[in-house]
Amino acid sequence: MSNVDSSFNVADGEYDVIIAGIDFADVKEAIEFRLDQLESSATVTSATATEIVVRVNNLNSGTSTRMDLYLSSGIPNGFDLLLAGVTFEPVFLGL
Repeated sequence: MSNVDSSFNVADGEYDVIIAGIDFADVKEAIEFRLDQLESSATVTSATATEIVVRVNNLNSGTSTRMDLYLSSGIPNGFDLLLAGVTFEPVFLGL
């Protein structure tokens, strides 16, 4: 794992967590992701060899204090990036 970032998906009005790396071998159904240790907090929407995209289902604040990612091969190298959490920048959608 080389980078973890968040992005607001304007089309869907939801936040995504983007995890970049190499050799992610799993299909999205085989990946488990938790935001702030909540099992139903996020859904893996896509997975390639270099990127995993996770849709945030529940967001209690603008900052996540912890993320967990499990692949069929175990915890990926660079997992310490997940322990730092991620910030979700506020987005103004209109009045």
